[in-house]
Amino acid sequence: MFEIMLPLLSGMLTLGLIIGNQRISVGFALALGYALGMGILGQLMLLIGWHEISLNKDSVCLALFIYTSIISLLFLFRLYYVPHKSIDFLKNHQAPWSWKHKLFFVVLLGYVLYQIGFIFWNGFFVPIYQADAFSVHAYRAKVFFYTHYLNLPSEGHYLIYPMQVPLDMAWVAFNIGQWQEGWAKMIFPFNCVAFIIIIYNFMKYWTDRLTSLLTIALMVSSLFFVLHASIAYCDFTIMFYTMGSLVLMGWGIATRYSSLILLGGLMAAFATQVKFQGIEYWIFGIIILCRFILTKEFFNFRFALKALAGFMLPFIIVEVNFILFKTHDKITEMWNQEHYFVFSLHGLLHRMGYMSLILLDNLFLSGNWNLLWFFLIVVLLLSWKQKKPLMVRFFSFVLAMFFVRCFLYAIFTKSFFYLARYNIDNLSRFLLHFYPLCPVLIGLLIYHFLKNRRIQGAPRPLDLL
Repeated sequence: MFEIMLPLLSGMLTLGLIIGNQRISVGFALALGYALGMGILGQLMLLIGWHEISLNKDSVCLALFIYTSIISLLFLFRLYYVPHKSIDFLKNHQAPWSWKHKLFFVVLLGYVLYQIGFIFWNGFFVPIYQADAFSVHAYRAKVFFYTHYLNLPSEGHYLIYPMQVPLDMAWVAFNIGQWQEGWAKMIFPFNCVAFIIIIYNFMKYWTDRLTSLLTIALMVSSLFFVLHASIAYCDFTIMFYTMGSLVLMGWGIATRYSSLILLGGLMAAFATQVKFQGIEYWIFGIIILCRFILTKEFFNFRFALKALAGFMLPFIIVEVNFILFKTHDKITEMWNQEHYFVFSLHGLLHRMGYMSLILLDNLFLSGNWNLLWFFLIVVLLLSWKQKKPLMVRFFSFVLAMFFVRCFLYAIFTKSFFYLARYNIDNLSRFLLHFYPLCPVLIGLLIYHFLKNRRIQGAPRPLDLL
Protein backbone atom coordinates (compact mmCIF):
# COMPACT_ATOMS: atom_id res chain seq x y z
CA MET A 1 0.00 0.00 0.00
CA PHE A 2 3.03 2.26 -0.39
CA GLU A 3 1.36 3.85 -3.41
CA ILE A 4 -1.36 5.16 -1.08
CA MET A 5 0.64 5.86 2.09
CA LEU A 6 3.23 8.26 0.65
CA PRO A 7 0.72 10.62 -1.03
CA LEU A 8 -1.45 10.28 2.10
CA LEU A 9 1.43 11.55 4.26
CA SER A 10 1.96 14.58 2.03
CA GLY A 11 -1.77 15.27 2.04
CA MET A 12 -2.03 14.97 5.83
CA LEU A 13 0.81 17.44 6.33
CA THR A 14 -0.80 19.84 3.85
CA LEU A 15 -4.06 19.50 5.76
CA GLY A 16 -2.24 20.23 9.02
CA LEU A 17 -0.60 23.28 7.46
CA ILE A 18 -4.01 24.66 6.50
CA ILE A 19 -6.10 23.92 9.59
CA GLY A 20 -3.46 23.65 12.32
CA ASN A 21 -4.17 21.47 15.37
CA GLN A 22 -7.96 21.46 15.19
CA ARG A 23 -10.00 18.73 16.87
CA ILE A 24 -10.77 16.41 13.97
CA SER A 25 -11.57 12.71 13.75
CA VAL A 26 -8.85 10.38 12.47
CA GLY A 27 -11.05 9.10 9.64
CA PHE A 28 -11.92 12.60 8.47
CA ALA A 29 -8.26 13.64 8.55
CA LEU A 30 -7.25 10.53 6.57
CA ALA A 31 -9.98 11.13 3.96
CA LEU A 32 -9.03 14.77 3.42
CA GLY A 33 -5.33 13.87 3.47
CA TYR A 34 -5.89 11.20 0.82
CA ALA A 35 -7.83 13.59 -1.42
CA LEU A 36 -5.16 16.28 -1.14
CA GLY A 37 -2.31 13.77 -1.43
CA MET A 38 -3.52 12.22 -4.69
CA GLY A 39 -4.04 15.69 -6.16
CA ILE A 40 -0.56 16.78 -5.08
CA LEU A 41 0.88 13.55 -6.49
CA GLY A 42 -0.62 14.32 -9.91
CA GLN A 43 0.81 17.84 -9.89
CA LEU A 44 4.29 16.65 -8.93
CA MET A 45 4.25 13.98 -11.63
CA LEU A 46 3.16 16.58 -14.17
CA LEU A 47 5.96 18.88 -13.00
CA ILE A 48 8.52 16.07 -13.36
CA GLY A 49 7.16 15.15 -16.78
CA TRP A 50 7.33 18.55 -18.45
CA HIS A 51 10.89 19.00 -17.13
CA GLU A 52 11.72 15.83 -19.13
CA ILE A 53 12.93 13.95 -16.05
CA SER A 54 12.44 10.20 -16.17
CA LEU A 55 9.06 9.43 -14.64
CA ASN A 56 9.46 6.45 -12.33
CA LYS A 57 8.98 5.42 -8.71
CA ASP A 58 12.30 6.88 -7.56
CA SER A 59 11.85 10.30 -9.16
CA VAL A 60 8.29 10.65 -7.90
CA CYS A 61 9.26 9.52 -4.38
CA LEU A 62 12.07 12.08 -4.37
CA ALA A 63 9.66 14.83 -5.42
CA LEU A 64 7.19 13.75 -2.71
CA PHE A 65 10.01 13.67 -0.13
CA ILE A 66 11.13 17.21 -1.01
CA TYR A 67 7.55 18.48 -0.94
CA THR A 68 6.82 16.70 2.35
CA SER A 69 10.00 18.08 3.96
CA ILE A 70 9.12 21.66 3.02
CA ILE A 71 5.51 21.29 4.16
CA SER A 72 6.65 19.72 7.45
CA LEU A 73 8.76 22.77 8.28
CA LEU A 74 5.92 25.11 7.36
CA PHE A 75 3.50 23.01 9.41
CA LEU A 76 5.69 23.27 12.51
CA PHE A 77 5.97 27.03 12.03
CA ARG A 78 2.18 27.26 11.59
CA LEU A 79 1.59 25.14 14.66
CA TYR A 80 3.68 27.16 17.07
CA TYR A 81 3.81 30.70 15.70
CA VAL A 82 0.65 31.40 13.70
CA PRO A 83 -2.62 31.94 15.64
CA HIS A 84 -5.69 30.25 14.19
CA LYS A 85 -9.40 30.07 14.78
CA SER A 86 -10.55 27.05 16.77
CA ILE A 87 -13.45 24.98 15.45
CA ASP A 88 -14.77 21.73 16.91
CA PHE A 89 -15.18 19.26 14.03
CA LEU A 90 -16.34 16.62 16.51
CA LYS A 91 -19.54 18.44 17.49
CA ASN A 92 -22.27 15.90 18.20
CA HIS A 93 -26.04 16.48 18.08
CA GLN A 94 -26.95 12.88 18.90
CA ALA A 95 -30.14 12.42 20.91
CA PRO A 96 -30.40 9.41 23.28
CA TRP A 97 -30.82 6.13 21.38
CA SER A 98 -33.26 3.34 22.03
CA TRP A 99 -32.48 -0.25 21.00
CA LYS A 100 -34.52 0.36 17.83
CA HIS A 101 -32.24 3.22 16.80
CA LYS A 102 -29.18 1.08 17.50
CA LEU A 103 -30.60 -1.78 15.43
CA PHE A 104 -31.43 0.57 12.56
CA PHE A 105 -27.89 1.98 12.70
CA VAL A 106 -26.38 -1.52 12.53
CA VAL A 107 -28.60 -2.46 9.55
CA LEU A 108 -27.61 0.71 7.69
CA LEU A 109 -23.94 0.14 8.49
CA GLY A 110 -24.13 -3.45 7.22
CA TYR A 111 -25.69 -2.29 3.97
CA VAL A 112 -23.05 0.43 3.44
CA LEU A 113 -20.21 -2.01 4.16
CA TYR A 114 -21.72 -4.53 1.73
CA GLN A 115 -21.79 -1.93 -1.04
CA ILE A 116 -18.24 -0.81 -0.27
CA GLY A 117 -17.11 -4.44 -0.34
CA PHE A 118 -18.60 -4.87 -3.80
CA ILE A 119 -16.90 -1.65 -4.98
CA PHE A 120 -13.51 -2.93 -3.82
CA TRP A 121 -14.04 -6.34 -5.37
CA ASN A 122 -15.07 -4.81 -8.70
CA GLY A 123 -12.29 -2.23 -8.50
CA PHE A 124 -9.47 -4.68 -7.78
CA PHE A 125 -10.39 -7.82 -9.69
CA VAL A 126 -12.42 -6.77 -12.75
CA PRO A 127 -10.15 -5.54 -15.58
CA ILE A 128 -10.67 -2.32 -17.50
CA TYR A 129 -13.18 -2.94 -20.27
CA GLN A 130 -15.12 0.32 -20.77
CA ALA A 131 -14.40 2.22 -24.02
CA ASP A 132 -13.40 5.62 -22.65
CA ALA A 133 -11.57 4.12 -19.69
CA PHE A 134 -9.45 2.01 -22.01
CA SER A 135 -8.85 4.46 -24.86
CA VAL A 136 -8.37 7.66 -22.84
CA HIS A 137 -7.14 7.00 -19.31
CA ALA A 138 -5.63 3.50 -19.24
CA TYR A 139 -4.00 4.01 -22.66
CA ARG A 140 -2.16 7.14 -21.54
CA ALA A 141 -1.28 5.61 -18.16
CA LYS A 142 0.32 2.66 -19.97
CA VAL A 143 2.32 5.04 -22.19
CA PHE A 144 3.59 6.89 -19.11
CA PHE A 145 4.45 3.62 -17.37
CA TYR A 146 6.33 1.98 -20.25
CA THR A 147 8.11 5.07 -21.64
CA HIS A 148 8.73 6.84 -18.29
CA TYR A 149 7.94 10.16 -19.93
CA LEU A 150 4.79 12.16 -20.61
CA ASN A 151 4.88 11.19 -24.26
CA LEU A 152 1.30 11.73 -25.33
CA PRO A 153 0.28 9.23 -28.01
CA SER A 154 0.01 10.62 -31.53
CA GLU A 155 -3.27 8.79 -32.02
CA GLY A 156 -6.23 8.31 -29.74
CA HIS A 157 -8.77 10.45 -27.96
CA TYR A 158 -8.26 13.71 -26.11
CA LEU A 159 -4.55 14.37 -26.55
CA ILE A 160 -4.68 17.41 -24.28
CA TYR A 161 -7.16 16.01 -21.77
CA PRO A 162 -6.29 16.71 -18.09
CA MET A 163 -4.07 13.95 -16.73
CA GLN A 164 -4.86 13.48 -13.04
CA VAL A 165 -6.46 10.05 -13.52
CA PRO A 166 -3.87 8.46 -15.88
CA LEU A 167 -1.00 9.85 -13.77
CA ASP A 168 -2.47 8.29 -10.61
CA MET A 169 -2.93 4.99 -12.46
CA ALA A 170 0.67 5.12 -13.70
CA TRP A 171 1.84 5.74 -10.12
CA VAL A 172 0.11 2.54 -8.99
CA ALA A 173 1.82 0.63 -11.81
CA PHE A 174 5.23 2.09 -10.86
CA ASN A 175 4.77 0.78 -7.32
CA ILE A 176 3.67 -2.75 -8.18
CA GLY A 177 6.33 -2.96 -10.90
CA GLN A 178 4.02 -3.97 -13.73
CA TRP A 179 0.84 -2.97 -15.49
CA GLN A 180 -2.03 -4.93 -13.98
CA GLU A 181 -5.50 -4.13 -15.34
CA GLY A 182 -7.30 -4.66 -12.04
CA TRP A 183 -4.84 -3.10 -9.62
CA ALA A 184 -4.26 -0.08 -11.85
CA LYS A 185 -7.71 1.21 -10.93
CA MET A 186 -7.39 0.63 -7.18
CA ILE A 187 -7.47 4.40 -6.63
CA PHE A 188 -11.18 4.56 -7.51
CA PRO A 189 -12.49 2.46 -4.59
CA PHE A 190 -10.27 4.49 -2.25
CA ASN A 191 -11.71 7.67 -3.77
CA CYS A 192 -15.15 6.33 -2.91
CA VAL A 193 -14.28 5.52 0.70
CA ALA A 194 -12.62 8.91 1.21
CA PHE A 195 -15.67 10.66 -0.25
CA ILE A 196 -18.05 8.69 1.97
CA ILE A 197 -16.02 9.62 5.07
CA ILE A 198 -16.02 13.32 4.11
CA ILE A 199 -19.79 13.37 3.57
CA TYR A 200 -20.41 11.39 6.77
CA ASN A 201 -18.35 13.80 8.89
CA PHE A 202 -19.99 16.81 7.28
CA MET A 203 -23.46 15.42 7.98
CA LYS A 204 -22.48 14.39 11.52
CA TYR A 205 -21.44 17.98 12.24
CA TRP A 206 -24.79 19.40 11.06
CA THR A 207 -27.12 16.55 12.02
CA ASP A 208 -26.45 13.35 14.01
CA ARG A 209 -24.79 9.99 13.45
CA LEU A 210 -27.97 8.14 12.47
CA THR A 211 -28.98 10.74 9.87
CA SER A 212 -25.39 10.81 8.59
CA LEU A 213 -25.32 7.07 8.04
CA LEU A 214 -28.79 7.18 6.48
CA THR A 215 -27.45 9.77 4.03
CA ILE A 216 -24.54 7.50 3.12
CA ALA A 217 -26.84 4.49 2.74
CA LEU A 218 -29.08 6.45 0.39
CA MET A 219 -26.08 7.63 -1.60
CA VAL A 220 -24.62 4.14 -2.15
CA SER A 221 -28.07 2.75 -3.05
CA SER A 222 -27.57 4.17 -6.55
CA LEU A 223 -26.33 1.45 -8.89
CA PHE A 224 -24.74 4.04 -11.18
CA PHE A 225 -22.81 5.54 -8.25
CA VAL A 226 -21.55 2.11 -7.17
CA LEU A 227 -20.54 1.15 -10.73
CA HIS A 228 -18.53 4.32 -11.38
CA ALA A 229 -16.82 4.06 -8.00
CA SER A 230 -14.97 1.01 -9.31
CA ILE A 231 -14.29 1.64 -13.01
CA ALA A 232 -11.60 3.76 -14.66
CA TYR A 233 -13.84 6.60 -15.80
CA CYS A 234 -13.00 10.05 -14.51
CA ASP A 235 -16.61 11.04 -13.71
CA PHE A 236 -16.47 9.66 -10.17
CA THR A 237 -13.14 11.36 -9.52
CA ILE A 238 -14.40 14.77 -10.65
CA MET A 239 -17.51 14.23 -8.52
CA PHE A 240 -15.23 13.40 -5.57
CA TYR A 241 -13.26 16.63 -5.87
CA THR A 242 -16.13 18.91 -6.95
CA MET A 243 -18.60 17.80 -4.28
CA GLY A 244 -15.84 17.72 -1.68
CA SER A 245 -15.01 21.30 -2.62
CA LEU A 246 -18.63 22.45 -2.30
CA VAL A 247 -19.13 20.67 1.03
CA LEU A 248 -16.01 22.31 2.48
CA MET A 249 -17.02 25.67 1.04
CA GLY A 250 -20.49 25.54 2.57
CA TRP A 251 -19.00 24.40 5.87
CA GLY A 252 -16.50 27.28 5.80
CA ILE A 253 -19.16 29.89 4.99
CA ALA A 254 -21.45 28.71 7.79
CA THR A 255 -18.67 28.68 10.39
CA ARG A 256 -16.79 31.69 8.94
CA TYR A 257 -13.66 29.54 8.84
CA SER A 258 -11.67 30.57 5.77
CA SER A 259 -9.26 27.60 6.03
CA LEU A 260 -12.11 25.28 5.03
CA ILE A 261 -12.74 27.43 1.96
CA LEU A 262 -9.03 27.17 1.13
CA LEU A 263 -9.34 23.37 1.35
CA GLY A 264 -12.38 23.62 -0.92
CA GLY A 265 -10.31 25.71 -3.34
CA LEU A 266 -7.63 23.01 -3.45
CA MET A 267 -10.24 20.32 -4.15
CA ALA A 268 -11.81 22.46 -6.89
CA ALA A 269 -8.37 23.09 -8.42
CA PHE A 270 -7.62 19.36 -8.52
CA ALA A 271 -11.02 18.80 -10.19
CA THR A 272 -9.83 20.94 -13.12
CA GLN A 273 -7.07 18.37 -13.69
CA VAL A 274 -9.57 15.51 -13.97
CA LYS A 275 -11.90 16.87 -16.68
CA PHE A 276 -12.23 20.18 -18.49
CA GLN A 277 -15.64 20.50 -16.86
CA GLY A 278 -13.75 21.08 -13.64
CA ILE A 279 -13.00 24.63 -14.86
CA GLU A 280 -16.72 25.27 -15.26
CA TYR A 281 -17.35 23.90 -11.77
CA TRP A 282 -14.59 26.13 -10.37
CA ILE A 283 -16.35 29.14 -11.93
CA PHE A 284 -19.57 27.87 -10.36
CA GLY A 285 -17.71 27.78 -7.07
CA ILE A 286 -16.72 31.44 -7.39
CA ILE A 287 -20.34 32.40 -8.17
CA ILE A 288 -21.68 30.36 -5.24
CA LEU A 289 -19.06 31.77 -2.88
CA CYS A 290 -19.86 35.36 -3.86
CA ARG A 291 -23.59 34.65 -3.63
CA PHE A 292 -23.26 33.85 0.08
CA ILE A 293 -20.26 35.76 1.47
CA LEU A 294 -21.31 39.06 -0.12
CA THR A 295 -24.82 39.01 1.31
CA LYS A 296 -25.76 41.12 4.31
CA GLU A 297 -26.14 38.01 6.46
CA PHE A 298 -22.49 36.95 6.08
CA PHE A 299 -20.60 39.94 4.74
CA ASN A 300 -17.33 40.72 6.43
CA PHE A 301 -14.67 42.37 4.29
CA ARG A 302 -11.71 40.55 5.83
CA PHE A 303 -13.43 37.15 5.70
CA ALA A 304 -14.65 37.74 2.12
CA LEU A 305 -11.15 38.70 0.98
CA LYS A 306 -9.55 35.66 2.63
CA ALA A 307 -12.26 33.36 1.29
CA LEU A 308 -11.98 34.56 -2.31
CA ALA A 309 -8.17 34.54 -2.24
CA GLY A 310 -8.13 31.08 -0.65
CA PHE A 311 -10.48 29.64 -3.26
CA MET A 312 -8.74 31.23 -6.25
CA LEU A 313 -5.04 30.81 -5.42
CA PRO A 314 -4.86 26.98 -5.68
CA PHE A 315 -6.55 27.13 -9.09
CA ILE A 316 -3.99 29.63 -10.37
CA ILE A 317 -1.05 27.49 -9.19
CA VAL A 318 -2.47 24.26 -10.65
CA GLU A 319 -3.44 25.84 -13.98
CA VAL A 320 -0.01 27.47 -14.37
CA ASN A 321 1.58 24.03 -13.99
CA PHE A 322 -0.72 22.54 -16.65
CA ILE A 323 -0.28 25.50 -19.02
CA LEU A 324 3.52 25.28 -18.72
CA PHE A 325 3.34 21.58 -19.58
CA LYS A 326 1.22 22.28 -22.67
CA THR A 327 3.47 25.17 -23.70
CA HIS A 328 6.62 23.10 -23.27
CA ASP A 329 5.21 20.23 -25.35
CA LYS A 330 3.65 22.62 -27.91
CA ILE A 331 0.19 21.14 -27.36
CA THR A 332 -2.61 23.19 -28.91
CA GLU A 333 -6.20 23.23 -27.71
CA MET A 334 -8.47 20.74 -29.45
CA TRP A 335 -11.93 21.43 -28.07
CA ASN A 336 -14.63 19.12 -29.31
CA GLN A 337 -17.04 20.94 -31.60
CA GLU A 338 -20.01 19.88 -29.46
CA HIS A 339 -19.02 22.54 -26.94
CA TYR A 340 -19.31 25.44 -29.41
CA PHE A 341 -22.34 27.64 -28.86
CA VAL A 342 -25.11 27.58 -31.41
CA PHE A 343 -26.92 30.90 -31.53
CA SER A 344 -29.63 29.83 -33.97
CA LEU A 345 -33.05 29.59 -32.33
CA HIS A 346 -34.17 27.00 -34.86
CA GLY A 347 -35.72 24.08 -33.03
CA LEU A 348 -35.29 25.76 -29.64
CA LEU A 349 -38.76 24.78 -28.39
CA HIS A 350 -38.24 21.24 -29.65
CA ARG A 351 -34.97 20.99 -27.75
CA MET A 352 -36.52 22.35 -24.57
CA GLY A 353 -39.35 19.83 -24.64
CA TYR A 354 -37.19 16.90 -25.67
CA MET A 355 -34.49 17.64 -23.09
CA SER A 356 -37.12 17.98 -20.35
CA LEU A 357 -38.50 14.52 -21.17
CA ILE A 358 -35.04 12.95 -21.34
CA LEU A 359 -34.02 14.54 -18.04
CA LEU A 360 -37.20 13.43 -16.25
CA ASP A 361 -36.83 9.93 -17.68
CA ASN A 362 -33.23 9.72 -16.48
CA LEU A 363 -33.96 11.03 -12.99
CA PHE A 364 -37.06 8.97 -12.25
CA LEU A 365 -37.28 6.01 -14.64
CA SER A 366 -33.75 5.01 -15.67
CA GLY A 367 -33.03 2.99 -12.52
CA ASN A 368 -29.64 4.68 -12.16
CA TRP A 369 -30.55 6.67 -9.06
CA ASN A 370 -32.94 4.35 -7.25
CA LEU A 371 -35.87 6.50 -6.02
CA LEU A 372 -33.74 9.26 -4.52
CA TRP A 373 -34.89 12.17 -6.69
CA PHE A 374 -38.49 11.20 -5.94
CA PHE A 375 -37.67 11.04 -2.21
CA LEU A 376 -36.11 14.50 -2.43
CA ILE A 377 -39.30 15.96 -3.88
CA VAL A 378 -41.41 14.28 -1.17
CA VAL A 379 -39.18 15.60 1.65
CA LEU A 380 -39.18 19.08 0.12
CA LEU A 381 -42.98 19.08 0.05
CA LEU A 382 -43.23 17.83 3.64
CA SER A 383 -40.94 20.59 4.91
CA TRP A 384 -42.17 23.28 2.51
CA LYS A 385 -43.52 25.62 5.21
CA GLN A 386 -40.59 25.20 7.59
CA LYS A 387 -37.78 27.72 7.71
CA LYS A 388 -34.80 26.27 5.86
CA PRO A 389 -31.39 26.27 7.60
CA LEU A 390 -28.33 27.67 5.85
CA MET A 391 -26.97 24.35 4.60
CA VAL A 392 -30.29 23.46 2.96
CA ARG A 393 -30.41 26.86 1.24
CA PHE A 394 -26.77 26.53 0.18
CA PHE A 395 -27.08 23.08 -1.40
CA SER A 396 -30.47 23.89 -2.95
CA PHE A 397 -28.87 26.85 -4.72
CA VAL A 398 -25.95 24.68 -5.87
CA LEU A 399 -28.30 21.96 -7.16
CA ALA A 400 -30.39 24.52 -9.05
CA MET A 401 -27.22 25.90 -10.69
CA PHE A 402 -26.16 22.47 -11.91
CA PHE A 403 -29.58 21.72 -13.39
CA VAL A 404 -29.71 25.12 -15.11
CA ARG A 405 -26.24 24.48 -16.54
CA CYS A 406 -27.30 21.07 -17.87
CA PHE A 407 -30.47 22.48 -19.43
CA LEU A 408 -28.86 25.54 -21.04
CA TYR A 409 -25.98 23.53 -22.50
CA ALA A 410 -28.40 21.08 -24.05
CA ILE A 411 -30.55 23.84 -25.54
CA PHE A 412 -27.96 26.31 -26.80
CA THR A 413 -24.95 24.16 -27.71
CA LYS A 414 -24.17 21.04 -29.66
CA SER A 415 -23.91 19.22 -26.33
CA PHE A 416 -27.59 18.48 -26.97
CA PHE A 417 -26.55 15.55 -29.16
CA TYR A 418 -24.20 14.34 -26.41
CA LEU A 419 -26.61 14.66 -23.50
CA ALA A 420 -29.99 13.91 -25.04
CA ARG A 421 -29.59 11.80 -28.15
CA TYR A 422 -26.35 9.92 -28.31
CA ASN A 423 -26.42 7.67 -25.28
CA ILE A 424 -28.45 7.84 -22.09
CA ASP A 425 -25.32 7.10 -20.03
CA ASN A 426 -23.78 10.38 -21.15
CA LEU A 427 -26.47 12.35 -19.34
CA SER A 428 -26.18 10.00 -16.34
CA ARG A 429 -22.43 10.56 -16.19
CA PHE A 430 -23.01 14.31 -16.09
CA LEU A 431 -25.70 13.97 -13.40
CA LEU A 432 -23.28 11.85 -11.36
CA HIS A 433 -21.07 14.92 -10.90
CA PHE A 434 -23.62 16.49 -8.56
CA TYR A 435 -25.77 13.48 -7.62
CA PRO A 436 -24.53 13.44 -3.94
CA LEU A 437 -26.37 16.74 -3.42
CA CYS A 438 -29.60 14.73 -3.55
CA PRO A 439 -28.97 12.38 -0.56
CA VAL A 440 -27.26 15.20 1.36
CA LEU A 441 -30.33 17.42 0.97
CA ILE A 442 -32.62 14.52 1.89
CA GLY A 443 -30.62 13.92 5.07
CA LEU A 444 -30.56 17.59 6.07
CA LEU A 445 -34.27 18.07 5.39
CA ILE A 446 -35.29 14.90 7.27
CA TYR A 447 -33.20 15.88 10.29
CA HIS A 448 -34.61 19.40 10.54
CA PHE A 449 -38.16 18.25 9.81
CA LEU A 450 -38.04 15.70 12.64
CA LYS A 451 -36.25 18.16 14.92
CA ASN A 452 -39.07 20.68 14.48
CA ARG A 453 -41.61 17.92 15.09
CA ARG A 454 -39.87 16.95 18.34
CA ILE A 455 -39.95 20.58 19.46
CA GLN A 456 -43.71 20.45 18.94
CA GLY A 457 -43.89 17.31 21.10
CA ALA A 458 -44.16 14.63 18.38
CA PRO A 459 -42.31 11.31 19.06
CA ARG A 460 -39.44 10.09 16.88
CA PRO A 461 -40.56 7.75 14.05
CA LEU A 462 -38.74 4.67 15.40
CA ASP A 463 -40.27 5.20 18.82
CA LEU A 464 -43.70 4.54 17.28
CA LEU A 465 -42.74 0.99 16.27
